[in-house]
Amino acid sequence: MCVWVARAREPTGAVSVEPGVDALLGQTQRIFSDLPHLRYLLLSSNRLSEIPAGAIEFSGNGFLFLDQNNISKIAVGAITGLGDGEVQLNENSLTVLEEDVFGAFLSAGATLEIDDNPLGCGCEIAWLVTNSAYMSLISPGASCYDGELLANLDPTIYEDFC
Repeated sequence: MCVWVARAREPTGAVSVEPGVDALLGQTQRIFSDLPHLRYLLLSSNRLSEIPAGAIEFSGNGFLFLDQNNISKIAVGAITGLGDGEVQLNENSLTVLEEDVFGAFLSAGATLEIDDNPLGCGCEIAWLVTNSAYMSLISPGASCYDGELLANLDPTIYEDFC
């Protein structure tokens, strides 16, 4: 496994991890914590399937790139301190956006890129669809497993039936 760290001028920091971090994340928690200048974390294309609790901690305004993995589960408290940053989860295996996990990102003002995930769009997503402030932070290309864009889902249907 190759790991390299590139730090820009303080207080901005970046960490990029080449493929192989999946084994490391599976062995320990809090692997990307206690890094006070961490601002950008690039973990794209690393065969990750889940993010355990306490794995990633930013000190505010974090940018997390988790694109092109196989992530199907993110534990509550797995990613903290994003502030109004951004999480990119495009091209993963997310079927459910759990409110306890994703609501924490969105309530802090973080944007969420979730294109190309097989999301279920039943009542489990009502918490998101019925909140226009949260929906404004979701990537416009985010869609349900059947291709329907989240932006085209009718919140009144979720209010009436969920």
